[in-house]
Amino acid sequence: MLYEILANSTSMGIYEAADKTAALEALARDAGYRNLEEIRRLDNSNVPAMDVFLAQYQVREITIQNIRTETWEGDADQLAVYFTLNLDDEKIETLEWIDSDGDLETVDSHVESAHGFSSYVNNFIRDSLNDYIERNRAKIEELQDA
Repeated sequence: MLYEILANSTSMGIYEAADKTAALEALARDAGYRNLEEIRRLDNSNVPAMDVFLAQYQVREITIQNIRTETWEGDADQLAVYFTLNLDDEKIETLEWIDSDGDLETVDSHVESAHGFSSYVNNFIRDSLNDYIERNRAKIEELQDA
C-alpha cells in the first residue's frame, strides 16, 4: 500500500509499506536514522511516549480507482480522465484534462489548480493517469476521432 506522511501539515513524501507504522519507519530510514525509536530519543531530556510522538504525524493511505475516460459534460470536444482519489476515508471525485495529442494536460492542470494536494500526491496522480493513458491509448484516440 502507499501512504503519504505529513508532519505539521507538510508532506514528507509517499512511501510504499505494509501499514502506516512501516511507512513511518521508511521515512525515518530515508532521513538517515535507524528507526522511529532513534528519532523519538533525539532529545534525551524530554522523550515522549511513542503514541505522543506519533501523534505529530498524519499518515494517509492513498489509492486511486475508477479511472475512466469520457468527454467533459460542458464540452463534447474536451476529453478528461475521471477518477476517484482516496486519502484514507476521504473520497475525492475529480478529473484531469486530456490534450489534443491524447496526453495529460500540463499547462492547465485541473488537479493542480482545483485541489490543494501536495506535489507528492500530484506526481502520484500524474503517474497513475499516465499509466492508464498508455494502456488505453487506442480507446482515447477513438474518442478523440468521434
